[in-house]
Amino acid sequence: MFGIIIFIYIIYDIGIERIYLTFSIIPFYLYLLGFVLFVPRTGLLSLKWLYICKKQKMDFSLIYLLKVYLLGLFYSSITPQGLGWHIRIYHIKKKGYPWEKSIANSLLDDHISGIAALSLALIGSTIFIREIPWIFFIIALFLLIDILILIVFIKKQTGTKILNFFKFLVPKKYKEGYLKSAELLYQDLPKLQDTFIPLLIEIVGLFIASTQVFIISLAFSLEIPYLNFVLIVIISIVLGNALPISIGGLGVREGVFVYLLSTKYGVLPETAFVISLTGYLVKTIFPGLIGWFISLKNQE
Repeated sequence: MFGIIIFIYIIYDIGIERIYLTFSIIPFYLYLLGFVLFVPRTGLLSLKWLYICKKQKMDFSLIYLLKVYLLGLFYSSITPQGLGWHIRIYHIKKKGYPWEKSIANSLLDDHISGIAALSLALIGSTIFIREIPWIFFIIALFLLIDILILIVFIKKQTGTKILNFFKFLVPKKYKEGYLKSAELLYQDLPKLQDTFIPLLIEIVGLFIASTQVFIISLAFSLEIPYLNFVLIVIISIVLGNALPISIGGLGVREGVFVYLLSTKYGVLPETAFVISLTGYLVKTIFPGLIGWFISLKNQE
């Protein structure tokens, strides 16, 4: 993957020794403190998902969704654009719900997450409006597309029209099943106004995730306001996941973070790189390993 090449190039350009020395500055208690925040974050985002499930008349326990959330976190960290999140579709279907309804649930939750992240990233991009104006316009374009997709497809009337338009591509013997699946996608689908609460919860979750990275940055006493730092982290996450060229955003995310911090605040490349990578470890990889352990237990 191209992202891995970028990652290796950054390490080569900065130098392994400088990176190692920078890592050694971070005290263990900051790793621990940053990691612990995944508990309220996971609980909160699982509650958000539970809210969506309730709106779709899907009956799950919070504990079950917590386990599946962690599974998704693991698989998203090893797939391009976080596609591993959608392992949830299988686990919803396993509980007796149609594939179509399971797909609609996962896509809606993921889409709400994307709009929340892009909205915060767009606000954050104004920090760089003079130095790097193109970031604002790229994120604004992504956000506009995501919002339009949500508005169009969440309404059954417009969504089914679009799906029916493409039925000519479906072989005749599968047409009936295709049209039935199109109907099932909209079974108990929440209304547009029902997405507001999940959107707010997702925004809080993003702030917690970015705070996990901010805690790591305390080791370096950076003179960057908390809010600015959090928004920059979100920009790097959004751009890292927007391009399907890396696994879990690795490489692209670090490159963006280094570029933004060095351009605006003069942060050393090795410092920015280590903060980004360490933040990724505490907010994604370590919790994801818990998801991996759960996955192994489920196979027994």
